[in-house]
Amino acid sequence: PLQLLTLINSEKYTKCLFEITIDSAKSIIFDLKRQVENGKDFGSLAQSRSDDKNSAIMGGELGWFVEGAMLEQFNEACFTSLRNELKVVETQYGVHLIQVMNKSRSIQKFKIAYVDRNISASTETYNNYYTQAAQFVSSVNSDNGSFDTIVIKENLVKRSDVKVVTNKENIIGLPNSRSIVRWMNKASQGDVSEVFEFDNSYVVAIITKENNSEYIPLSEVENRVKQSLRSEKKYEKLVERLGDYSSLEEISETMNINIVRDKKAQMSLLSVDNLGYAPELIGTIYATEIGAVSDPIKLNNFLSVVSVVSQDAYRSEGDFTAERNSLLEKIKNYTTTTSFKALETDADVLDNRSEVY
Repeated sequence: PLQLLTLINSEKYTKCLFEITIDSAKSIIFDLKRQVENGKDFGSLAQSRSDDKNSAIMGGELGWFVEGAMLEQFNEACFTSLRNELKVVETQYGVHLIQVMNKSRSIQKFKIAYVDRNISASTETYNNYYTQAAQFVSSVNSDNGSFDTIVIKENLVKRSDVKVVTNKENIIGLPNSRSIVRWMNKASQGDVSEVFEFDNSYVVAIITKENNSEYIPLSEVENRVKQSLRSEKKYEKLVERLGDYSSLEEISETMNINIVRDKKAQMSLLSVDNLGYAPELIGTIYATEIGAVSDPIKLNNFLSVVSVVSQDAYRSEGDFTAERNSLLEKIKNYTTTTSFKALETDADVLDNRSEVY
């Protein structure tokens, strides 16, 4: 912390109560410095003589501050002074008499200077990489090898995206790549695109699969179906292992698992900490009596059992303005979206924006 006494130069600040030149301000400050050195109380002088009223009312005290928080000249004087040393400093705000009252432990610091320069690719570099991309297209279209084989051979970066619909804005990992989607809308399976340029990248695309039918082939969902069946069987096995139970403690001992306690549930929030979106669990909690233990609940990757410890009292009186406004806002958003979709369907609107955008 430090004490501060400031005289403002009216040549820079015309709102002062009296006008003094910078030389006069320095003369007064040095006179006040001599008074403090001869035993005059710094705080009393600051209260009566300082033009900085915010610090004057506190006897000139500014409190603790970290290095770099003040103007450069002010900061330099504060952090190079010894305790109780008096220094006079001139800044854009006036002339200051500073006395450092205390300092924290000094630590080693480094002053760093650096110069940076933006580097952009030259026309020659752009042409070189474009030529490589064009040669890649030519190689894929010829008999020199497949798309994946050449990617591996040339050590190129490959990205994949699935379920790309006609109005999708960007390909995953490629910002501002709507032009690829427009090309895809008119291309067929196996087609290789021309060279696209996005920011600092040249991109070549290939369509590996095209779904035109209403139903997805079984081969494409086979693994998903298997995973779902495995999950169902695991759930059945876990329920069988649980057997009959009357408390969470009993389940914890049987299954050697820890009980998660002191969690809160709200009907308005369908997510649970560490479980994510779980409306089945929220519904079960509200359907379970206090002190009772629920039946097993099957979630996406979990089996849960809950016991309700307490329930907030039903509130029928008071100010419900915030709750009402929140519900109205949700209803407005929902009705706006659904009414638009209903009108669009009823009018049999044909959306061809993907052909021009």
